[in-house]
Amino acid sequence: MNPARLSPPSRKSGQARTAEPPRHAFRLRATDTSRTCTFGPGEPVAEISGTAERLLLMLWGRPSADDASISWSGDRAAGAAALAGPLTP
Repeated sequence: MNPARLSPPSRKSGQARTAEPPRHAFRLRATDTSRTCTFGPGEPVAEISGTAERLLLMLWGRPSADDASISWSGDRAAGAAALAGPLTP
């Protein structure tokens, strides 16, 4: 196997991609631990609740945010839009 094929693509200086921050904040609430985490700028427009395990799995797309074990309050469309974007820089 050609080792060059295993190398990550090189980036030229000044061309690094950056993730755009979400336009709206959302809050995750773990119902089994009573802990919350807010992601994004400003006051949260939506809250997503479930057990810590289900929330972590949801962030990885397993289950989807529409799963019955996940509940939403607030502006679901804005929360879903923020959740659909990159969550790490």
